[in-house]
Amino acid sequence: NDKKILFICTGNTCRSAFAAAYLRKLCENRKITDLEVNSAGTNTINGMPASENAIIAAKDFGVDLSKHLSTCLSAELIDSSDIVVCMT
Repeated sequence: NDKKILFICTGNTCRSAFAAAYLRKLCENRKITDLEVNSAGTNTINGMPASENAIIAAKDFGVDLSKHLSTCLSAELIDSSDIVVCMT
């Protein structure tokens, strides 16, 4: 049974997007396969790309956000997550 972690911020175009992508990278490097990592925003619309500055900053950590698209926070996302991390 996979555990699910959800990172939340306002727009889901920088902080939570980076946090989720970075944790996915760490899991991949450590061959952790039983963790699902997602991100969402409290005040966004679905399908917004990561901000240009977030894409640039993420590269310093070996993370590619160029294909990220924002997700609106929903009750279903929260209810299906084992851990919810809110970022400000």
